[in-house]
Amino acid sequence: MKAYDEAYENYDFATANQEILNYFTNTLSSFYMDFTKDILYIEDANSPRRRQVQTVLYHHAKTMMKLLSTVLVFTAEELHDHFHCDENKAESIFLEPKYELFDIENEEEVLAYFSKFMEVRKDVLKSMEGLRNEKLIKSNMETKVTLSLKDEYKDIANLKDDLKQLFIVAKVELVDDTTLEEYETSYIKVEKFNGVQCPRCWNYFDEDEMNGELCSRCASVAHRVAEQQIKGCIERYILFFLKNNFVMKNKANCVI
Repeated sequence: MKAYDEAYENYDFATANQEILNYFTNTLSSFYMDFTKDILYIEDANSPRRRQVQTVLYHHAKTMMKLLSTVLVFTAEELHDHFHCDENKAESIFLEPKYELFDIENEEEVLAYFSKFMEVRKDVLKSMEGLRNEKLIKSNMETKVTLSLKDEYKDIANLKDDLKQLFIVAKVELVDDTTLEEYETSYIKVEKFNGVQCPRCWNYFDEDEMNGELCSRCASVAHRVAEQQIKGCIERYILFFLKNNFVMKNKANCVI
């Protein structure tokens, strides 16, 4: 948001608003909100990963309301009225303090790494266009990606456990093979993944990754939810039993 602040200081309101629009479109909508839907919808309600995403969205919502309030006055005020995530909320969005940027020690390194990842992601998405055009897949979730990173992008392999979710595909296999189709950041092969679809999260898996009809993650979440529901039913039954037992004793004492 530094570019936004600089534009406003120079009374360049068009550039300031364009910065916000580009961020909403290119980073939030087409990337972050796209892959985190899987986390918000599928993970356990109180899982650390889901809470992390909710925290990010909270800070985005609060900051964006303040940024847009100078232009979308009434919309920002209505959003603020319905924002019930703060214990000490000001009466109006215009009485809220100015947002504060987080001080990240290795900010430049993180931004550089993120930019490299987005370049790799761009090539992966481009490589899947052929499968969609030939109608071999209905969505990228049906795709297996074989990825061989060029030397400059080798450190993206540190994300190997998360690449499937970040690319929103069925499977990502990292290899060292320069015979694959070449792109700017890597060598890539894409193909339709012949696996089993989990009916809860809609992701595809190898058959040995399934736990019955569900994938291992969904089976674990469903098991915890079932335990919580059973525990809640037992607690309500005990309370109901104690309450009725207490009433019956009082009635008996009154009769005597």
